[in-house]
Amino acid sequence: MAVALAEARGDDREEMRRQLGGSGLDGDDLDTMREIIERVGARARIEAMIEERAALARAALAAERLPSPVAEALDDLASSLTNREH
Repeated sequence: MAVALAEARGDDREEMRRQLGGSGLDGDDLDTMREIIERVGARARIEAMIEERAALARAALAAERLPSPVAEALDDLASSLTNREH
């Protein structure tokens, strides 16, 4: 939400502030927030950050020359945490 709010302008920013400051959001409100998050590119930006950091973690693991079962388990863990359905 912080990235979306930082990137939002004009009506999108006003709508986000109104929604975030309110209570009792309904399905339409949540749909509006999702649309704004997509429109301002916040989801894509966060996904890119996750991918970048996962790649850095995998590179660090590879550099450590861990025993194969440990390296595989950590790689599987990284995959399960970063590869998800949208």
